[in-house]
Order: sequence, then structure tokens, then C-alpha cells
Amino acid sequence: MSTVPTAQTSQTPAVNNKPAPIAPSRAVQLLSEDDPSFLECDLSGNATYAMKSAAFTKEIGLALKKNTKLTKLSLSNLGITDTSVKFIADALRENKTLTYLNLSKNKFGSPGLIDLADAITFNSTLLEIDLLGQSQQFGDQALSKVIQMFSHNITLKNIGWRLNSRQSFAINKLIVRNNEIERRLATGKSVLDILPEARKVEYGGTPGEVTDTPGDTESTKISDENSQVPNSPSTPHSTGEAKPKPAPNRSVTAAPALSNSKEVKKPPTTTTTIPPKPQGGGKMLSRYLQAAQAVDAPKEPEQGKKIDTTSGWRGCL
Repeated sequence: MSTVPTAQTSQTPAVNNKPAPIAPSRAVQLLSEDDPSFLECDLSGNATYAMKSAAFTKEIGLALKKNTKLTKLSLSNLGITDTSVKFIADALRENKTLTYLNLSKNKFGSPGLIDLADAITFNSTLLEIDLLGQSQQFGDQALSKVIQMFSHNITLKNIGWRLNSRQSFAINKLIVRNNEIERRLATGKSVLDILPEARKVEYGGTPGEVTDTPGDTESTKISDENSQVPNSPSTPHSTGEAKPKPAPNRSVTAAPALSNSKEVKKPPTTTTTIPPKPQGGGKMLSRYLQAAQAVDAPKEPEQGKKIDTTSGWRGCL
């Protein structure tokens, strides 16, 4: 939970430099006239204002756009809704003198906070805003918009509210950063190492690609080295990107495979003609037996050739 001290406002007569109470219509008139003596306006808890909250908030917002004198505005506890607070947000886009804005104890939620964050993104004069005690909780989407706001804003130094969100830690760090930027600038020290990327060029930094814009969804950017993802073969490289170097060629010699389309040649078969068995005995019978044994004896096959088991003669004596 994040708690930031907030400024106190009062409607009592001017004592100790506090503004005296004023009617809403009179405040609108002085703002519209850009009265140089009207530097602070406190309408907090004004019953007349609360009865016509939407109408008076619109008039205050329109007058505040062109006002160049008012520095502090308190609109606490006036029933201002999401619809009405948009007029105040629109005024912050153009106003260049307001330094303190109190919108505490009203009735706007996430939509109103988003409008305010969008407006304060490019506001360079508002130093403190009080949002404490709204009737609605601010959601994570609205808080993300506040974080995104700090991707450009380096002047807002204080936000008064209570948050039950993990994002409050990130917001607090950004507020501390802005306070440190102000301290360094006041002492003439460099701020380039803590500036958001979108602001470095105007403070003498190296020009580069600016990615922190109001249209982004996050203010914290991952370094290019960690965020680059190799393009797939089917994705063309965008203009200006360094193409990945091709991998070195590595030749691999594979054993030749036998093609199924080629037939293995069989060794030629030889046919041995055996003379008919003689009727008698003696030398003729002995030669016959030798010839028969020579045919039946298996020959040693040549290397790389198959034995033709179908050739030859297998006879019985």
C-alpha cells in the first residue's frame, strides 16, 4: 500500500496565506478574466458547487484552459464523476501555470484516472495531485496508464492516494526518479542516466529511436539485445534491420545408398555336362565317379558374387 502525504486546504478567511472561501460562479469569472491576483482557488466541500457539480466542473475546466495566473486549485469533496473530471483533464493539456491540484474525496474511478494520466503525460508544470479517498478503486489498467505517463513526464513529484496494487511500487519508483531529476537539475548534474528514453535528446543525449510514447502499453522497455527475436524464414526482414548471418556450411559425406531402381546383377550360371553312367566297371566307372564328385563339391564363390543355388546338378548315384 502506497501512502503519499497530501496538502491541506481550507475555506476559512485568508489566514497564514490560505485562500478565502469563494462562490463557484465568482471563481469561474476570475479564472475566465485571467485575474492576476487570483493565484489560488479552493472550492472544496462547497455545497452550491456540489449541487451542480457537473456544470461547475465543466465551467472551471473551460476557464482553466486559457488561464495563466492560477497556481493552486482545490476541488475536493464535490461529487466529481468520471464524466466531469474529463473537463479538468482537458484543461491540464493546455494550462501552463497550475502546480497543485486537489481532486480528493470525489466519485471518479479508473476512466477518470486514465483521462488525467493522458493529460498529465505532456504537462510540465503540475508538481502535485491529490487523488485520495475516491468512492471507486483504481484498476490495474488505469494504474498501468499512470506508469506509462511517466515515460514522458519528469515533473510530477507527488501523488496523494492509497493503493492496494503491486503496481504502486513501480509508481513510487518513478516519483522518486522525478524528484531526483529535479534535484540534479538544480545542482547542475547530469540526468541522462535516469531520464526516460523519450526525453534524452532534449537534454543532450544521443539521438535514438524513441519508443516511449503515449500509445505504448508499457513504460519500462527491455533492451534491444534481450528483446530481439530471430525472424522466421517466412518473415521478410524490415528495412533497416540487420539480417542474421547465415550459419557456416558444413558438408557431411554420407554413405551411398543402393538405389531401388537398379537391379543387382547375378553371376552367370555354368552348366556341367556329365556323361552317362557306364554299364560296366573298371576305369570307366572310376572316371565317372570322379566327375560326379567334382560337380557336387561346392565352389568357393568369388568376392561380391552370390552363389546360384539353382545351378549345378544334384544327383544321386
